Amino acid sequence: MLSDRRGAELGTILTEVRHDLKHLKNELLQRGGDGIDLTALNQAIERTEDKIKAKVEQAVVCSSNEVTTLLPPIAPTAANKVMLPSMSYAHRNAKRAAAVYPNQLTPGQLVKHQHNMQILMSPTHPTNRKVLRDTYGVVTADSSAVTSKHTSQQSVHRKTITGSTSSHLTLLPTANRKSTTVPPPVVSNSDAKKGLISLLERGLIPPSTDIQLNPPPFVPQQVQLHQLGPAKVRSAMEKRIAENKDTAARWATVKLDMSGTNQESVKKPIPPVKKMIEVKSLALDMATSRPDRVAQTPPPSTPDIDDVHKLTIHGGELLTSAKEFYLFKANNEPNWGPIVTMLKRFEKFCQFYAIPILFLDGHKVASLASEYELEYSPSKELMIECVVNRTAVNQLLNEKGRQYKGVQGKHLAAAKIQATYRMYCQRMAYIEYRRKQWAAGVIMMSWLMYMKLYNVKEKLKKTRKQHLENFHNKTKILRDSWDRITQCKRLIIHLPSKGYPQHVRATIKEFRTMQSLQMARLCDVRDPDTDVIYISPVKISKEVEDYYQQLLAMRPGPRGNYFLLHPENLHKFRKHNMSLSTLMKYSPRTMKRLENLITGKETYIITDVMSYDDLAMSDRLDIPILSPDPDVSQLYSNKSGAKRIFTSAEVACPASIVDVFSMNQLIEGIASLVVNNLSVRRWLFKIDDQKHGRGIAYCDVADHLKCYSWALRERERFGEKWNKRWAQDYTIQRVISELPSILSSETHFSDPNLFNKWDCFLEAFFLKGGVIEAYPPSESVTSITANMVIAPNGTISLLSTGDQICPEPFRVWGVSLPQCSVEPHLLEEICHRIAKACRSRGIIGYFSIDFVTFISPDNGEQQLWATGLDISYGDTSLYGLLSYVTNCKMAQGELLVPVKNESRRRYAVLSNQLYHSNLAVLQYPVFFQICKAHLIGYDMEAQQGTLFALVESNQRQSIGMITVGSSLGQAISSYARNLSIIHQEVSTPSNPGHNNFQSVCRELEIISELLLQNQIDLDK
Repeated sequence: MLSDRRGAELGTILTEVRHDLKHLKNELLQRGGDGIDLTALNQAIERTEDKIKAKVEQAVVCSSNEVTTLLPPIAPTAANKVMLPSMSYAHRNAKRAAAVYPNQLTPGQLVKHQHNMQILMSPTHPTNRKVLRDTYGVVTADSSAVTSKHTSQQSVHRKTITGSTSSHLTLLPTANRKSTTVPPPVVSNSDAKKGLISLLERGLIPPSTDIQLNPPPFVPQQVQLHQLGPAKVRSAMEKRIAENKDTAARWATVKLDMSGTNQESVKKPIPPVKKMIEVKSLALDMATSRPDRVAQTPPPSTPDIDDVHKLTIHGGELLTSAKEFYLFKANNEPNWGPIVTMLKRFEKFCQFYAIPILFLDGHKVASLASEYELEYSPSKELMIECVVNRTAVNQLLNEKGRQYKGVQGKHLAAAKIQATYRMYCQRMAYIEYRRKQWAAGVIMMSWLMYMKLYNVKEKLKKTRKQHLENFHNKTKILRDSWDRITQCKRLIIHLPSKGYPQHVRATIKEFRTMQSLQMARLCDVRDPDTDVIYISPVKISKEVEDYYQQLLAMRPGPRGNYFLLHPENLHKFRKHNMSLSTLMKYSPRTMKRLENLITGKETYIITDVMSYDDLAMSDRLDIPILSPDPDVSQLYSNKSGAKRIFTSAEVACPASIVDVFSMNQLIEGIASLVVNNLSVRRWLFKIDDQKHGRGIAYCDVADHLKCYSWALRERERFGEKWNKRWAQDYTIQRVISELPSILSSETHFSDPNLFNKWDCFLEAFFLKGGVIEAYPPSESVTSITANMVIAPNGTISLLSTGDQICPEPFRVWGVSLPQCSVEPHLLEEICHRIAKACRSRGIIGYFSIDFVTFISPDNGEQQLWATGLDISYGDTSLYGLLSYVTNCKMAQGELLVPVKNESRRRYAVLSNQLYHSNLAVLQYPVFFQICKAHLIGYDMEAQQGTLFALVESNQRQSIGMITVGSSLGQAISSYARNLSIIHQEVSTPSNPGHNNFQSVCRELEIISELLLQNQIDLDK
C-alpha cells in the first residue's frame, strides 16, 4: 500500500510537469520559434528536476512487483508540430543518455524500449509507424496521414466504451460436473485453438487425464549451483541499491529533443517550465531489474504451479495486488465469475471467524467454484479442504466463541444473547406448558383410573352383596332342612381353603402344603349315607390314592363313596400363594365336573377359613356353605374379636387391652396392666390377623423394671385402696418412663423369620391392630384345645378336647387326647357358654377354642383362661381319621373305643405338623416297608398302634401321624419311639436334614417324665 501511495504522488508530479510543458509548447508555437532563450529553458527544467528528484528515487526503490498505468504521451499533431533545426528528439535524447550513462539504460528508457518493441512486433498496431519513425528515423510514405488520422481518432473517440470485449467460452456442462459417468462433450476447433491449458481450466479435458507433449515444452538441464555466503549477499544487495539510486538520478537528465524545421525562429527567452516526462511504472523484483534476467522470467501462459495455487487472504481481504493473484486470474479467466463469488465467500469466512491470514489452494478453489456455481453454498468442511494452512485454521475454528471475535462479533454476540434469552424464556414457557400438560394428563389418567377402579369396586360390591344375600338365603334353607338332610343321602364337598388376607398368605412358606394337611377329611364316608368330594390343592398321585383306599378299607361295614379332584390350572399359579377357592375360580373344567357330580343331590360345602371366593363358588354351584359369612368369620377369628366373645360369655380370660393402634395407647395400656397386675411377669403382644402362633411377641417386663419392687411396696402401703386410680398414678408414670427402653431391647418373638426387630413388629402391630395380654404367672402352664361344631339348626357339639404339645413357645405342634389338665365337666361347660355366644353372633360350622390352665400363685387354685378362638376346620380332620379307624367316642372327657364288644379307655397323640427334608428321598412304599420292619403299625384287635396321614405327594417332606395307647404315657412314648426310628432311617450324622423330629422328641420325653412323676405321687 505504501508503494501505491508513493506511485500516486509521482504520477501527480509528472502530471504537473506535463501541464507546464504543454504551456511552454504553446508559447513557443505562438512566438513562431523566434527568440528562444535556451538558458531559461534549461533553468526551468532544472527547477523541475529538484521537485521530482527525491520522489523518483523513493518510488523506484520501493516499487516491488507492481505495474502502474502508463501516462498518456504528448502526441504531436500536424498543426502544432515544432521541427527543431539540428536532430530528432529521440536521437538527441539517446545521445545525451549515452553521454551521461554510457553503459546502462534508465528504468524509463527500459520500459519505453520494451513497450516500443511490442508495438513494432505488431504491424497492425495504430502507432507502429510513429514508433518506427521516432525510434529509428524511418519515415513511411503515409506517415503524416496515418499520424493525423490516428490523432484525430484519439481526439474524437474520448468516450469510454463499456460492455463485453470477448465472446463467451465453452464451459463443462453441469451434468458432467455432477457425475463422472456422463460422456465428455465434443471439443470444437475454436475451443481447441485456445490452447491446452484453457481446455484444462474450463474442464473440457478432465483433470485426471494424463497429457504428454511431444516434443516437451521444457527440457530439463543440469544447473550448477553456487554457494552464496552472507558477505556476498550483502555486497550484492548494496550493489543493487546503488544501481537503483543511479537509476533514480538518471530521471533528472531527461531533456527534450526540440529538433524541427523552425529552429531559427526560437530567439526570445521563455519562462522556466517543468520537463515533460512519459513514465510507465513497472513493479520489478531486484532480481529482474537487470535486462539479462528479464528474459529468464517464465511467460504468463506457463506460470509456476505453486504461485498459481497459493492465494492469500490477510485481515479478511484478498491480496489482489500479489503476483500470484494476477497469474491465478489469467489462468482462470473463463470461470472467473464463480471464482470471484467463491473468493468473496472465503473473505466473509475469514471476517466471520477473525482469521488473520488464510492461504488458499487456487486449483481447489476453482474446482469448488465450478461445482457450486449454480448449486447451494458449500459447507464449512468443503471450504476448509481448500485451505493450505488448515491445521492452524482448524485450531482457531475449534476455539469456543471464535465467531464472536470477527467483524460482526458484537452483533452476533448480542444476537446470540438475545436468542439464548428468548430461547430460555420460550423453553421455560414450554416446560411450564409441558408440566401443566403432564399434570393434566396425570389428573386425567388418575381420574380415569379412579373411575374405572371405582366402577370395578362398585361392581364387586354389588356382586359380593348379591353373593352374600344368596349365601344368607341358602344358609336359611340349610338351617330349615338340616334335620332332613342328616337323615337322607347327602354329598359333602370338602374344600380345605385357607382364605387368609393376601399379606398373611404372602408370608407363609409352603402355603399349598398347609392347605393339603386335611386329606383325612375323606374319613367322613364312615356314614353310609354320606359321599365326599375332596378337592386337593395339589395333584394326588396313585400311591396316595391307594394308601387312603386301603386305610378306608380297614373299617368293616358299608361306607360312602369319595371323589378326588384338583384344579387343572395349578401349574400356572406355582408362585402365587392363592387360596384353593380362588384357584377354583380359574379352573372351569373342575367346576363343570363338580356341577355334574352334585346334580340332584343334597350338597353343602365345608371349607376351612371362609373368604368371599368361597361365596362366589357357592353362588355358582348354588349350594350352601356350613360356615358363617366372611366378615363375621374374620371379625371374631382375630384376637380382639375373640376377647369380645369371651367377655360376653363371661368366661375367665387373661388381663388384656384390645384394639391397640398407637404407641401412646400401647405404652399407657401396658403400664396400667402392669400396675394392676404386679404378679404377672410376662406380657404378650398379639397381632390381630395372624394365626398359628405367628405374630406374637413377649417381654418379661417385671424382670427388667427397676421400680418393680418399689411398686410392690406401694401396693402393700395402699392396701385395699390400691385399685383406685389416684393411688396408681405416680406408679404408672414411673413405669411409663421405663417401658420404651425395656420393650425395644428385651422383647422376643415367636417367629424370628417373620419379625426379628421391635420396630418392624410395631409397624405391623399398629397397622392391623393387636392385643396386649398377660401370660399366666406360673412356671407350669398347660394349653388346651377344644374342637366344636355348631349345626345350622343351632345344635352345639363338642367333638374333642386335648392338651397341646408345644416344643417351641406359642407354636402348637400337636395334641394329646383326651385332655387331662382340668375337670372335663368344667371345660365342657365353659365351651358350651362360648359356643352359645358364637351362635348368637351368627357363627355356625366348625371352630376351636384355646385355653390355658395353671395354678395361681396368689391363692393356689387352678385357673382356666380362654385365650383364642379360631373359626376354621382346624385339626378336626385327624380326629375324624382316629374316629373312623377306632370308632371312638368322647364321653365325659374320656376317649372310649370298642374292643371286643367292650368300651375301653384309650389315649392318642395326633399331629399333622411333622416335617423332615430327607423324607423326600423315599418313596411311600419304601417308607412303609421301613415302618413294617420296625413293627410300626396298627393293631385293629387291640385298637392300639400307629396311623399315618399322608399329606401331599409333590415333595413328600410333611406327614401326619397318630399313636393310640392304653395310657397317655404309652401313646406319648410310642410317638417318640416312632419319630426316633424314622429319623435314624432317613438321616445320617453328616446329613441330619431340616426337621422338627428331634425337638418334638425332647418335648415328648419331658412330658413322659412329668407323667411318670405324677403317677408316682398318686401312688404315694
